[in-house]
Amino acid sequence: GINLYVNRQYTDLTGYQLEDINAMTQEEFFNLFHPEDQTLISKHMNDVVNSKLGDVIEVEYRFKKANGEWMWCLSRDAIFDRNTKNKPTQSMGTFIDISKMKNLELHLEKMVEDRTAELMQKNVELEQFTYVASHDLQEPLRTVTSFTELLSNNYSQHFDDTGKKSIRFIIESTERMRRLIKGLLDFSRIGQNIEFTTIDCNRLLEAIQADLAVVIAKSNTNFDISELPQIKGNEVELRLLFQNLISNSIKFRKPNIANNIKITAKKNNGWTFAIQDNGIGIANNQQEKIFNIFQRLHSKSEYEGTGIGLAHCKKIVELHNGTIWVDSKLNEGSTFYFNIPNL
Repeated sequence: GINLYVNRQYTDLTGYQLEDINAMTQEEFFNLFHPEDQTLISKHMNDVVNSKLGDVIEVEYRFKKANGEWMWCLSRDAIFDRNTKNKPTQSMGTFIDISKMKNLELHLEKMVEDRTAELMQKNVELEQFTYVASHDLQEPLRTVTSFTELLSNNYSQHFDDTGKKSIRFIIESTERMRRLIKGLLDFSRIGQNIEFTTIDCNRLLEAIQADLAVVIAKSNTNFDISELPQIKGNEVELRLLFQNLISNSIKFRKPNIANNIKITAKKNNGWTFAIQDNGIGIANNQQEKIFNIFQRLHSKSEYEGTGIGLAHCKKIVELHNGTIWVDSKLNEGSTFYFNIPNL
């Protein structure tokens, strides 16, 4: 417990001379360490005493200077002599004043915490807005639809062809708006209360094929599905991911030829899945924007849809810490890839 030497830098930084340190009791010296760090210091001292000769043990702590201020220190201590009974007799240590770095680190942590809390609050507000807006918007849509159908069913004999066509346009437009609102609401819900479980992708694909059985038969779609892995993820959202990509492959098929969809998986930083089709393909200059919400490459008269499906896919993959991309040539089909890392 005797201090043999401190250099001038020690006295300049702490304000204590060697005789000041040696005049203190062990309790007085121990109380120079911040109360919140004293347990850590006790463990550090024990680790040093029990270390091998030459092993350097590090610790960060707060130390009270002679003027009463606290300074952050990074200490490195080592035993360099033991007696014949292998008990340590001498140690040497150095410390660095890391107060500026530590205060900056704590300030940045506080900024991150505050920013995270702010973003979480804004996210909650956005979700609430989307939910309320979607429900409030659906009510007048239902009213418009109901009255339009009433006019069509009970008074169509009073309309000429232009009037009947206008009624049909109103019904079709309100139905598109209803699908858009539902898609927006579904998009906002992705990631809420997400729970990861082990998922057998083979069984998942079997369930999706069963759900899409009618449209698969109608579109003359054939599947070639390799043995797929079990992965960690959210089953509901991964089901939506696969279903959206398969539905797109069915929708954007070439007319009058068999529609072939091949699904494979390759182990690579988790698993990388590929869904390949022989459909109409996507031009190079359009492949980046297809994952943006409400982006459509075709008119409503050519292909139905809201332009939300691939945005759903991107959000789901990113919530699983993965990436999604496409490799495609116009009129030569597309392959959508997505990676699900090991979680």
